[in-house]
Amino acid sequence: MVFEFDWRGFREYLTNKQRYSEGSIDVYNNQAWLFSQVYDSTMSEEELHKLINDFCITRTNKKGETNRFKSTAMFGIRHFFMFIGREDLWKNYYDKSGQAIASKERPRRIINKVLLPEEIIEMKHNLPNPYDVIIGIQFETALRISEICNITPRDVSIVDTDPNNVFLRLSIIQKGGRQRIVPIFDKEIVDGVIELCSKNRTLNTQIFWDLNRMISQKEVNREYKVVAIKLFGEERGKLITSHWVRHSRAVQIYQETSDVFKTQLVLGHRRLNTTAVYLKSTGLLEEEVLKKHRIKW
Repeated sequence: MVFEFDWRGFREYLTNKQRYSEGSIDVYNNQAWLFSQVYDSTMSEEELHKLINDFCITRTNKKGETNRFKSTAMFGIRHFFMFIGREDLWKNYYDKSGQAIASKERPRRIINKVLLPEEIIEMKHNLPNPYDVIIGIQFETALRISEICNITPRDVSIVDTDPNNVFLRLSIIQKGGRQRIVPIFDKEIVDGVIELCSKNRTLNTQIFWDLNRMISQKEVNREYKVVAIKLFGEERGKLITSHWVRHSRAVQIYQETSDVFKTQLVLGHRRLNTTAVYLKSTGLLEEEVLKKHRIKW
């Protein structure tokens, strides 16, 4: 019995509730629809778990690589169950079988994901347009690269009350759908954003394009790596991603202010614990505590 899947409603659910990009919505919608063709609500728990396992494992690309496509299949199935109001089925499956379909062991976490301000400036000078504007925005505002890639002219407000001090306000939709206003003061970056907005086709289209296509997070990371390998060598450069820039900005803010709350404000974290994870991985919090409470021999 084929499950009747409301794919239009599912797209609307992903758009309104999850705030995914159009590309992600297309992928998850496709995976959920494919799964709906083999799903039967009368299945036993054992049969359902086997179905999910088989479905995820068979999601391969033309090269036979499964790692990335397993992930998208799992996201599609998870949202499918959430959409039909049976999230309990997914949780029950994942608790029991989620680790069984993991394709590779996760690599060891890199402890110190920090670039010096001079290194980021050097990367900016070596990146082609518009990637130089992207890294400039990211280091000034500490925004996630996904948030930057989705900026449209409608999100940009020019504040020019003082001709000698023109700056921008960006209206950003964060993870979880929260809205946030972020200023940009650097003149070079302001001019770069204004120029990109003037070239844009419509107010609702992203301003960052490369070769007639919208720039994605994957493409930004690729450009960052190419430049980083050239500047810092392959061993270190191949590890650098766009998230390093956000992490480095967080560290710089904390070093200058010694204030976790101000760092949280810049990063836009909802919980202070999330900000503490950034700082703990660099040893800055421990350094601050031990510096204030040194033993007097």
